[in-house]
Amino acid sequence: MRLELLFGLSRQRSGDIGEQEWRAFLETEVTPRSPAGLTVLAAYGQWRSPSGLMIKESSRMLVIWYRHEATSEAAI
Repeated sequence: MRLELLFGLSRQRSGDIGEQEWRAFLETEVTPRSPAGLTVLAAYGQWRSPSGLMIKESSRMLVIWYRHEATSEAAI
C-alpha cells in the first residue's frame, strides 16, 4: 500500500514549524510507526479558507509504502 500524508508548516498562533521541530516530530512520532522507511518531500501548498482567503504555506509530504496488515493500519 502507498500512503501520502501532507503536513502544512504554518500555525496561526505560535509561528511556523521550523526544521528542528519537524525533524523531532519525524523522529518521535513518524519513524517508530514506519520502521520499513519513508520519504519526505519539501512542498508548497495552498487552500481556500471558509472566509474565501487563499492560504499559502510551505509543507512536507510523507510517502510511506507498507504491507496492508492490521498492525500497520493501527500504527497509521
